Amino acid sequence: MPIQQAILAKKDALASTIDKPLYALAARCEIAWGDPDRLDRLLSQEIGRVPSCDYLYAWDLHGQMVSSLVERGSTDPSWRGWDLSNRPYLKNTCPSRES
Repeated sequence: MPIQQAILAKKDALASTIDKPLYALAARCEIAWGDPDRLDRLLSQEIGRVPSCDYLYAWDLHGQMVSSLVERGSTDPSWRGWDLSNRPYLKNTCPSRES
């Protein structure tokens, strides 16, 4: 199998594992969206429910971080407001998947 096909297969396998927990988390984040502290608490509580997840954070449609950088046992609020719009993972996203 060519390397590109192997990479795409691994990405698809990961997406299949995390898509339902992330969709559920996104729905809960909607309630906390206007309150960064509440959003951080929610992400901190839920990070263990997302398989293979080391970090969680939320950004708006313009690529601005609206939450802190959350990892298990730690929250770094210095990330709030960072502009992530030029990051490759926001430019080259996978097609939307329905859960």
